[in-house]
Amino acid sequence: MMEGPDVKARTSAVRLLWRQDLGLWARLSVAGLVVAAVLALALGWFIPRWVGDRFLETQGQADATVLNALSRTEALVVTGQQSEDADFSALDTFARDSILAGDFVRVKLWAPDGTILYSDESRIIGERFDHDHDFQHLMEPLSHRSDLTADENRFELAQFETGLLETYVPVRGDDGDLLAIWEVYRPLDEYDAAVASTRLAVRLSVGLGLALLAVFLVSVFGGLVASVQRRRREAESRSAELTTLLGIVRTTARTIDRDKVIEDTVRRVHADSDFECVVLFGLLDGGEKQVLAAEGPTESFDMNGGGQLDERFVEATTSVDSGSLQLVACAPVVRDRASSEALLQAAVEELGVATHRADLYEDLTAHRARLQDVMMRLVTAQDNERQRIVGEIHDGLGQDLYRVLYGIRGCLTAEPEEALDELARLESLVTASNTKLRRLLQELHPSVIEDIGLAASLRSLADRIHDQYDLHVELRQSHFSEPPLAVRVAMFRIAQEALQNIVKHSGTKAAWVTVASEQGVIQLEVEDHGGGIAEDQGDGLGMWLMRERAESLGGTLEVMSDEETTIIQSRIPVGED
Repeated sequence: MMEGPDVKARTSAVRLLWRQDLGLWARLSVAGLVVAAVLALALGWFIPRWVGDRFLETQGQADATVLNALSRTEALVVTGQQSEDADFSALDTFARDSILAGDFVRVKLWAPDGTILYSDESRIIGERFDHDHDFQHLMEPLSHRSDLTADENRFELAQFETGLLETYVPVRGDDGDLLAIWEVYRPLDEYDAAVASTRLAVRLSVGLGLALLAVFLVSVFGGLVASVQRRRREAESRSAELTTLLGIVRTTARTIDRDKVIEDTVRRVHADSDFECVVLFGLLDGGEKQVLAAEGPTESFDMNGGGQLDERFVEATTSVDSGSLQLVACAPVVRDRASSEALLQAAVEELGVATHRADLYEDLTAHRARLQDVMMRLVTAQDNERQRIVGEIHDGLGQDLYRVLYGIRGCLTAEPEEALDELARLESLVTASNTKLRRLLQELHPSVIEDIGLAASLRSLADRIHDQYDLHVELRQSHFSEPPLAVRVAMFRIAQEALQNIVKHSGTKAAWVTVASEQGVIQLEVEDHGGGIAEDQGDGLGMWLMRERAESLGGTLEVMSDEETTIIQSRIPVGED
């Protein structure tokens, strides 16, 4: 009969399972079963033969014991002078009445040269035969099963076709010389019955043992095959899940657009798995829940997330900066729930990383745009500052220097009294110019910070602001250790910029500057009661520079403002006091 394609396919699958999946231990198990079967069959053949041999040996020893005992009687005394002409009438009478009356069916007395001295079969008395056994060296009784094919057994063969048990018993004199050999024959009925019963018992035992062993090994082998197939299915499932995750990783790596990452990831999870539908929810910190993406028929559950999910649905959640992401999928009943949850958990975590990366890229892009705008404004501010400095030098110091030059020239031609008055005016002018120059240099580089420290430089700043802009600055500071130079410069510049902003934007005439240090952090607060900062007003260049100065040293800058009060607070770590 031709094998169908299904049979061939199953055969190929079994062969593939045998070669690839079951491995060495399964093959060793089958080989062990074969070896056990062969060993059991060998024992079934060996044990009956061994039992038969032991039966023959025991029977021969028993017969030898009987003949030895009889040989010591007056009727069976054997001497070395016996020959074919000896009178064996008494022996014949005793043998027929006693020996042959029992289990023996034939008795013979052999001479050492192979001549039969006596036998109850009188037709062979006196004949000489070439015997297979070496009578001269026969020391112990010998029993064996005879098939009656020898010439000496021609009369027994006709009567006992199945063979007889032959026992030879040597008769030796006191000096050890061989005198004669007794041979008796007994039927094999008991032997055959014993061997048959032993063989039946052994075969039943071996067969039952092999059957139990086969049942055990088949059950173990079946369990092994089922385990291997289950592990194979699990491995295939894990491989498919890894393929899906690799696809998700490739998908999230292709783009940094947050919305596209979400849509492509949900689509990939639905396409590469056997989920009927996949939905991604975004859970905000305030408790609001919204659908970010969905694939497949979603009519089977509440898209608003208010209902309870039944056993067909699996879900996974991961935390993100703005709240958390929840990935929900409708899985077939046959799918392993733990495997589905693991796949969704890995997918939503990768999605969380990808969205976080996209958010970081968006923040970086926005930060770069803001940085570019600030840099442009910084360049503009630097140009304006240069123009202001140039203007002050040209309009202030330059005009003063020209005034000094013309005054000196006038003194050269003027009268002594007029010259003295002019020199006095020139002295006042040079003094004022020197003050302007010092102020300008102080704005450009406050070297006084290095000389007199933070507290004194802030007092100098407050005095200068008051003199220049009529803004009263109250300085409140507690005792603290002098911070490092970088921190002093940063605090001074932050206070300077904050006071400049108050002058330009608040319209108030008073400000408070507070400096304190505690637990290794120095804190600066600049407060005014002006118009405040509008909520829609972004950070200007000055505010950005103040924040950058604080954050570059590991600190922070916060702005707290309402309609009446504005507080700029900066905290910079300096170590323990």
